[in-house]
Amino acid sequence: MLTRTALLKAGYSHATIAAMTPVAERQNRHSGDWYPLSSAS
Repeated sequence: MLTRTALLKAGYSHATIAAMTPVAERQNRHSGDWYPLSSAS
């Protein structure tokens, strides 16, 4: 599982990331916001 930032650093485009199905969510400790994690296979 990778965060959106990790996927971008790995060379994935924004469109490719948007098309991925989120497989889990993680909470930001500072803001309390939840964000999706995707599986790059």
